[in-house]
Formats: sequence, structure tokens, C-alpha cells
Amino acid sequence: MLSTQTKLKQNAYQTVRTHGLDMALAFHLAFLLVFSTGPLTEAFNCPSEQGKYKCRCVNATKLVDCANLKLNGTPSDLPVDVVYLDLSNNLLSDLGGLVDLTNLKNLQLSNNHISTWNSSWLTGMPLLEELTLSQNQLKKPPDLLCSQLPALKHLHLGSNQLSSKFPEDYSHCLKLSRLTLSNNPYESIDNSTLCSLAGLPEHEVAKPPHPQLLSLKLNQLKLKSAQPGSLACLSHRLQSLDLGQNSLPQPVLEGLVGGSCLSLLATLNLRHSRQLGAVSTALLNCSKSLQVLMLDASSNFIELHTEALALAPNLRLLYLNRTGIRGWNGNCLNQLRQLHALDLSFTPITTVGGRNGSDTNPLRLLTDSKNFKQLSLTNASLECDCSLYWLWQLLRDSPAVRAKIVGGADSLTCTGPPLALGARLTQFDGLSECVGFFTRRNVIILASCGAGLVLISVVFGIAVAFVKRRRRQASALSAGAPSQEPPQLVFSGASSAASSVDDLRDPLVSPNIGRRGGARQESIWIRLRRFLRERRDASSLPGEVRRPPIFDPRPPPEDYLNADGEDA
Repeated sequence: MLSTQTKLKQNAYQTVRTHGLDMALAFHLAFLLVFSTGPLTEAFNCPSEQGKYKCRCVNATKLVDCANLKLNGTPSDLPVDVVYLDLSNNLLSDLGGLVDLTNLKNLQLSNNHISTWNSSWLTGMPLLEELTLSQNQLKKPPDLLCSQLPALKHLHLGSNQLSSKFPEDYSHCLKLSRLTLSNNPYESIDNSTLCSLAGLPEHEVAKPPHPQLLSLKLNQLKLKSAQPGSLACLSHRLQSLDLGQNSLPQPVLEGLVGGSCLSLLATLNLRHSRQLGAVSTALLNCSKSLQVLMLDASSNFIELHTEALALAPNLRLLYLNRTGIRGWNGNCLNQLRQLHALDLSFTPITTVGGRNGSDTNPLRLLTDSKNFKQLSLTNASLECDCSLYWLWQLLRDSPAVRAKIVGGADSLTCTGPPLALGARLTQFDGLSECVGFFTRRNVIILASCGAGLVLISVVFGIAVAFVKRRRRQASALSAGAPSQEPPQLVFSGASSAASSVDDLRDPLVSPNIGRRGGARQESIWIRLRRFLRERRDASSLPGEVRRPPIFDPRPPPEDYLNADGEDA
């Protein structure tokens, strides 16, 4: 008995892995198989042997597992009260035998050979809530499905060949909440593709009643274009949208998401969006309800815009792992007061908290926000310089901050500078040199102030030099005006000419010769030397000459002058 239950559990897990079922269904099946207490039995008319293998049944949960049996047709003796029926991984192409299962709630038909749909199938199933038709060859959505299955909530049509719009019959799926269209060859989406899911024709989509479609998966499509606002008809209910693994250019993606104004959208999945480069305001238009934003594995994504994230104040989970982001500007993430987790693992980011990382604790969510619980920096390209001193200190001093690091504080390793290559951030003592006044921020401030002072000094020096030059020019002009000169000796002949030549050659004698060719004001020492030279030259000349005056800086005595004012 125990070995049979173990085999049944293993088969269920293998089915989940191979079929790619969503996580909710996977956990549901696992719960039924693991926690069911009833014995494996054929008490409620389990189907008899079909070919080589036999269907497996769980009496307590009324589950019939006929998966992986290579069935060509549906079992003919299914119990009427079956609740969970798994016919996946078979060779079924006709479902004519699946009728009047009045208690059936979950039907798995993935990975079969169903290419066309017959409206007579699946009749008499008023309680069926989940139908999985993924991994078949359907070329258009099944017709009259919602008319026959009024209780249908989850419809999985992934990995088929769908490329056409949904028929108007889907307006009767008033309880449909989850639709999966992953991995289908849709090349374009317009207003008519999905608007039948809104419950009414296109011109009346805003009027009730309408389905309660909450989750829509459009990942892995072959989309090349999308009309702006194509999902606007679903905006009054849609809460989860998956557009991952598409190659839409960023403007088209912004028109599809932001142009539809999905005001109730709580989860937006843009994983593997190869042409998405930034989170812009056009993308997050009408995103006040957004709580989960998945951008991981978008290799060309490099920017977070502060204005864009301000449009999503209730964001709780932000996945940026395996992107090309290297940093962000200013107070970009600190404004997200409701943020619970930030994933920056496997990114080329070198510092946490801005492009320069010089602010004191630029990621204040770590210490100031009670909501922030997880920060993942696994395999990030951290530069362990003074820009990370704040994080290094917090990790050493605060157990609460260490508990928020996914994988533990010791998982953070340095990729630079060369001295810290390969070292753990918390154990790298080189950052202790950043403590004190000479931190990176203070050094930058001091360098900026020094450069400013040098510039001011240069400007001031140029101004002073300009003023001095103007003064010298004014002095030169005033020196050319007539003025009273002290009495000069009168010479004659060649002596006078020689004296004039000597005066021109000696700058001490010639008052008009300066260092820069301009006029120079004579000092008392220059005048004294000139006086002594003239006195010496006059004493060596023959003939009558005027008696040279005696040089005395003091005023001459009154008895030294005669009545005519001449020397006595």
C-alpha cells in the first residue's frame, strides 16, 4: 500500500514538471496526493484496465489519474461522481465519451492530439471549474465552451496554435478569472482580440455584466505589434498580466500596458523583455495598485526613473535580477515605503544606492522602513570602496540589517578594487580607512572647494594685474606733460652730447626708461645718484660753469641765498 502511494505521488510530481501546469494547480494536486488519508481502491468504480496500464484512483478525494497511458480514447466506465480527472500525456483526439460528469470540477487534457473542437463535447458538467487544454494543436479557441461550462473559472490554452480572436460566446464566461494563452503564435493584438472576454460587444464593453477576468498570461507569444490600449476593455477587472518573453519594442509595450490604463493591475510580469531598457512613466501609467513588478532577465534593462516609480507607491516586490542595471538616481527607491523585497542578484551593479554611492546610507529602506524585509545582492559586481562604507558598517553593527540580506551577509563578495577582489564585504578591513573625516564624500567636497578657491584666486589676480596696468598707462601719460624740473647743469660741446648719450644708456639717469619700456617714477636715491654724477662731471670740465647747487633734502637756510634768490 505504501509503495503504491509513493509511486502515485512521484507520478503526480512528474506530470506537473512535464506539463508546465501553473503553480496553483501543482500545489493543489500535491496536496490531494500527499495529504489524502483514504486508501487506494476501486470502491467508487475506478475505470478498468485500459490497454497495458490501469487508471489510478483515490477514493477519499475522488481523483482518477489516467495520465501517461497512451490512451486513444476516453475511458468508457468513468465513475459519475469523479471530481478530479487527469487524462494528460495521452493520444486523445476525440473527447466524445466525456459527458454527464456532474460532479467533475477539474479536467486535465494537456499534451494530447486535439486539433479541432466539437461543441458536443463536455456537456453535462455544470460544476467544472478548471479546464487545461495546453500542449495540443488547437488553431482557434473552443466554440460554445462557456455556454456548456457556466462555472468555468480557469482556462489554460497555452502551447497551441491559436492566432485568432476569441468568439463572442466567451462573453457568457461570467466566472472566468484566469486565462492562459502562453506560447501561441499571436503576431499582433488589437481591440477585437480579447474584448469578447469583457462580456459584451465592443461598443458596450463598459456596461455590466462582465466576466471577472483577473489574470491573463500572454507570455512567449510571437508578437510583432500591438495596438495601443488593446487591453483597455479588461481594465475594470484585470489584476495580473504576464507579458514576459516577448520581443515587443519599448514604445509598443508602453502603449499596450500604459495606454490601456489598467488601474487595478497588481502584478506585472515583464521577464525576458529583450527590448525593454527602462521603467518609464508611459509604462507605469495608472499603476497606483501595482504591487509586484518583475523585470528579471531583461538583459537590456539599465534604468529606473524616479518619476515612473512615483506612479507605483504601493509597490512591494521589485525583481531586477539578471538585468543590466548599474545604479539609479537619487531618491528613486526610498520613496517606495511599501517595498518588501528588492532583488539585484546577478547584476553588474557596483554600488547600492545611486550612481555615485557617496550618500550616507542611500538605501534608507534597510533601516527606516519596517516593511522592507529582503535585499538580494548575490553575485552582484560590488566595488568595495568607500561608497559602500555605509553598508559595510551596517552589516557589522546591525543584526537586523544582516537578517534582511538574502543568503546572509557573508554572501556579499567584492569584485573590485584589485586589493579586495574575491573578499567578503563584511570581512574586508580595507573599508575601515574610510572612517573619519576623509570619506569619499568629504574628499569630493574638499576638492570642489579647493578648485573653487583656485579659480577665484586666478580671477582676482587677473583683475589686480589689469588695474596695475591701467595705472602704469595713466602714469606714462602724465609723465609726458610739462612740469617743473630741478635746475640742470649747462654743458657745451661734445661733453654735453656725451652726457646725453650716457644718460640714455643708464636707466638711473634717464627717468623715462623702465623695466617694461614705460615711464617710472624717480625715487630720492635715483635723484641723489644723478646729482653726484653731474657734480663729478662738472668739476672735470674747463671754462666757466654755473656753480652746481648743493644737494640737501632739507630746506636751505635763509642766509644761504642772496637778494636775487641765487646762491651766495
